[in-house]
Amino acid sequence: MATVCAQASQADVATKEVVVNISEALVSSTLSRNTNAKVTLSGMFSNTCYSFSRGEVVNKDATTHYVRAMAWYTTNGTCLMFFTNYLREVDLGRLSPGDHTIRFISSDESWFEKTVTVQ
Repeated sequence: MATVCAQASQADVATKEVVVNISEALVSSTLSRNTNAKVTLSGMFSNTCYSFSRGEVVNKDATTHYVRAMAWYTTNGTCLMFFTNYLREVDLGRLSPGDHTIRFISSDESWFEKTVTVQ
């Protein structure tokens, strides 16, 4: 049985965009410089007040890229307290030839990274 965490009228409902945790990221180890590089992000939301918004990509330099998962969080609304998964593809754009580091950053600023070679 699901638990409701809050109830409010529509006038009280507010939504804000927040960074959420990334549990895993799927990245091809070798990419072509002639195509857009893509990564697939997966994670879990702790309740139904969250919905995936977008993947945020920050290019720190030519070969280092930071990726964050962004979600809409609805406050003062009705939330069911159960985990929901997300799985989304994020476009990194065309990368220059060479080795690239992709760092996946979560809401608490912890991170993991993967390396990809662009040919």
